[in-house]
This record gives sequence, C-alpha cells and structure tokens, in this order.
Amino acid sequence: YQAPRGYQTRQWSYGQTMPSYYRSNQYVVTDYSQYGLRAPPRGYEYVRSGNDAVLANSNNGWIAAIIASLFN
Repeated sequence: YQAPRGYQTRQWSYGQTMPSYYRSNQYVVTDYSQYGLRAPPRGYEYVRSGNDAVLANSNNGWIAAIIASLFN
C-alpha cells in the first residue's frame, strides 16, 4: 500500500470527506467479501487508507464508516 502522491496515511473520522485521489480504482476495495465486509450500499464504496477500510460516498467522498485495522 502507498498513499496517493502528496498524501500521508492518516486516521479518518465519520463525516469527513476523502479527497478524490482515494476514490480512484487503485484504492477502491472491490473484493470486499474476501475481507468479511458486506456489499456497500448503493452510492458507496470501500476505500483503502493505510490498514483501514473506509466506507465513503462514491460521488462526494463523505465518510459513513471506518473499519480500523482491516488490512493488518
């Protein structure tokens, strides 16, 4: 894992907005069931940030949930 250029791995919080860089295909978790995650609700996607999975709105990046240390 490598954070997007110009960004460092950080801890996100509910209600914050993830930058669009994190919503690129490189960081979107498409094999979520492999990690024990349910399918994201319509309009949301899981995004990897460091060892965390972040459930974010795919249009505006609004964070709905954080699954800490999923990728340890």
